[in-house]
Amino acid sequence: MVPSQGSKKSVADKPLKKLYGASFIEEYGRVESSRSMRFNSVYSILFIDPTGIELDAQSGKKNDTAEGRMAKKFISIILSSLRDCDIVALSKNRLIALLPQTDYFGAFVLIRKLKKSMERFCALNKGVSVLYTHATSGVDGRTYNELTKSAEKKAIEQSLSLWSKLDLESKLFWEIIGGLFTENYSDVYNSNFDAGKGYELSKLFIDRLNQLVINEIKRTPRRSGILYLSTGRVIQDLPLVQALADMGMSRTKVFLAGELKEEEVNVGSCLPIYLDDPRLKETYFTLFLNEDYGYAFVTRENWGEVYSCFHTSDMYLVEGLINKFQREYSLQEQL
Repeated sequence: MVPSQGSKKSVADKPLKKLYGASFIEEYGRVESSRSMRFNSVYSILFIDPTGIELDAQSGKKNDTAEGRMAKKFISIILSSLRDCDIVALSKNRLIALLPQTDYFGAFVLIRKLKKSMERFCALNKGVSVLYTHATSGVDGRTYNELTKSAEKKAIEQSLSLWSKLDLESKLFWEIIGGLFTENYSDVYNSNFDAGKGYELSKLFIDRLNQLVINEIKRTPRRSGILYLSTGRVIQDLPLVQALADMGMSRTKVFLAGELKEEEVNVGSCLPIYLDDPRLKETYFTLFLNEDYGYAFVTRENWGEVYSCFHTSDMYLVEGLINKFQREYSLQEQL
């Protein structure tokens, strides 16, 4: 029976899909791992860790309380964003989802979808935030236990990332970029330095760095990834454009953003993104993410042919910058 327009239920009023216990999903994970190793298939697991909300309150005596209704709505939003074939368990205050036939970047896309679905809920319930962490068979481990250990490790790493520590999710792309130059970072993942006239590294260093990234893609053409490069103007005689034209085919999606000042240029299998934005003329960036690591390099020109630079190997910061850039320039959101 199809409900009438006036009887439409809210997300919180709809019955929950099946939620399993931790022991069930562990057993299902062992079966999925055996299937993955035997048939060379892939699956992912996803940890969803909220703060500011008690998920156990959606059941039992607390079900009709404000806490219970909020927990039920939270779980309903998550489950409505997942597929029917996904298995979801509640373990303490964590939702664990097992995602069959989902590769590394497929899990990234799902997390992006979950974040969008949860935006309004988190805005209405101050103090509620969610940490999403995933692990994929063949990349982060082979058995279910190995994947859970990897996801636990990533959860800790993500909490220590600049993305989480500085609450960059709430900021705009160029606001984040500007902030990276206001602090002096010198840790194992993030660093600021100057290049150009009078410094050990010259302006040519930027071209050499991009060439190294392109060489890595050429060296591993079967590895999935995504690369965004920006240059003030897209012209044929730029060293970067020449390097991209000779890159060849790979499973890494490559995009070059900048202002078009001539006729269409040849950038090989790379997809040009023509943007007339003055901020792109004074700040160049390289955003590279694949299944194994992430790297970002941002530079802006100062007086006297000196360039202020920031680079990072923080995967969560790189992923966040890519998401922000795609969204704020209305680009096709893909990983």
